[in-house]
Amino acid sequence: MSGPLLDGKTAVITGGSSGNGRSIAETYAAEGADIVVADIQEAPREGGTPTHELVIDEYDVDATYVECNVTNLDDLEAAVDAADEFGGIDVMVNNAGIFRQETFVDTDEDAFDQMMDINVKGVYFGAQYAARKMVENGVGALSTCRATPVSKGVRASSPTVRQKVRSD
Repeated sequence: MSGPLLDGKTAVITGGSSGNGRSIAETYAAEGADIVVADIQEAPREGGTPTHELVIDEYDVDATYVECNVTNLDDLEAAVDAADEFGGIDVMVNNAGIFRQETFVDTDEDAFDQMMDINVKGVYFGAQYAARKMVENGVGALSTCRATPVSKGVRASSPTVRQKVRSD
């Protein structure tokens, strides 16, 4: 019988401090992956132990937290580079995202720009930096997630990322 599915692998998870990202980090750690939690805040929104500390304690893997605003390209690159501490990036989970409560007709330009910067630019360049490292290392997998519940604005930004990831 083989060991854990991700034993010896390192995953970078944007938005990994809370919600879906925290669950993804726990699931990957349970399968043996070392974890880089890349998020704008270390503490989970739902309270409790920070995700990187939780996975170290609960799953006996290596983990770290990197402050990362996915709209800042230097932050994204630093998050991907943080995986080098554990042997390099194998999995990139572009989980960070937002949804808007406003309807399509009520969304102003600033809200639209913020949504596109996080949901498209952050995912696109996070995937790009990760892919560069993965090509360099000869291994890797990319994953993009969609914030839920899905609002009309998020739905509008998600196909752009799916198409670009598939075509590049």
